[in-house]
Amino acid sequence: MEINDDTLTHLKEVDYRLLYHQLEGRVTSVTTYDNVAFVGLANNGCHVFRIDDSDITPLVRLGKPPEVPTKGRRDKSKHSSGTTCHDIHVSAKWLIYIREEDDACAICVHAMTDVLAGEERVHATHSIRRRTAMVTEPELNLVILATSESHVRVLHLPTFETRADWKVTDNSVSILRTQTTAAHSMLGVADTWTGLSVYDLRCPTADGRYERLYQVPVEEIRNFELVDDFVAVFHKFEPNVSFWNMREQNTILCINIQDQMKELCDHALAGGDDVIDDDIDCGVYGSDDDDHVTLITSVLRSAEADADDHVLIYGTKSGCVFGMSVRSRCKLFNVPCPAEVTQGSAATTTRRDVTGLRYLPGGRLLVVYERHGLAVLDFGGTAVQS
Repeated sequence: MEINDDTLTHLKEVDYRLLYHQLEGRVTSVTTYDNVAFVGLANNGCHVFRIDDSDITPLVRLGKPPEVPTKGRRDKSKHSSGTTCHDIHVSAKWLIYIREEDDACAICVHAMTDVLAGEERVHATHSIRRRTAMVTEPELNLVILATSESHVRVLHLPTFETRADWKVTDNSVSILRTQTTAAHSMLGVADTWTGLSVYDLRCPTADGRYERLYQVPVEEIRNFELVDDFVAVFHKFEPNVSFWNMREQNTILCINIQDQMKELCDHALAGGDDVIDDDIDCGVYGSDDDDHVTLITSVLRSAEADADDHVLIYGTKSGCVFGMSVRSRCKLFNVPCPAEVTQGSAATTTRRDVTGLRYLPGGRLLVVYERHGLAVLDFGGTAVQS
């Protein structure tokens, strides 16, 4: 995804038009396709929204529990706790997610033509033993999921035929990522403790796996992204982002995110803004083991004047959105939490954990909060100062 200079200018000036939609439940997954957002809610299915210039319109709710005839008094008294959708992925042809209901899990596939028409029809399902890491490769019609602690299975859509199943880690599979380029269809696999491997899904091997392109020497990964010729690695116990170059096969850049956020906050304080709580607005890590704090979501390519640069965008526990230039390591913008999210809250330091950030066509940024709702910040058109 590319970000143009006009949008970047509005981002730097914190100049945008705001749309906001309250959500009923905790967000479990979010993704977008064109101007449509797909949001999974705990025990409340997958909600699909169309986003235009002036409104966020609900289209359809997916993932409702199937109506199964009950037999006997015991079954009649059993009630479902609701359906939760995880790992939502979309392409021009399919919408795919993991549906979790009570103790049952399944991969669900919807045709995008049905979804955009407001139809709830499920095209295909595939039962799995447990909720697990899952990604897709749209061009090859592949679904990739962790089937055990150390194994990955590749399935072909829509039949769910197994194309490969092999051991990829010595410990446990923690994160899966994909990226399609002209030369490769990359699958990135992170180990829970150490190591990150990148495979080419276009190159199956005779022993039932895929050719490994790179082995990235890194430990304790919190998150990672495949971006052009880089593997962007976000470290678990350090506030750093490392950029590993696939061509040179070494780390060419390491950025301390916490320092950048503190500089942004110090700049805001110098300008006379209200005091910002360091632990809430500037901190990268929380006090628990889940690391559910600053969410690194996107590394966008600059489209025009700085075409060889990338923009790193991430959110904080307080709902702020930060951005910085990867090439120059300089801060670009700091967007405060939209006012609509804070209305009705007496505590100004309440966590509003940013769960997802997605860049939409036309210079718009979708910001999803774990328990508050979703906001669309339009930086692309004739903006209005927030």
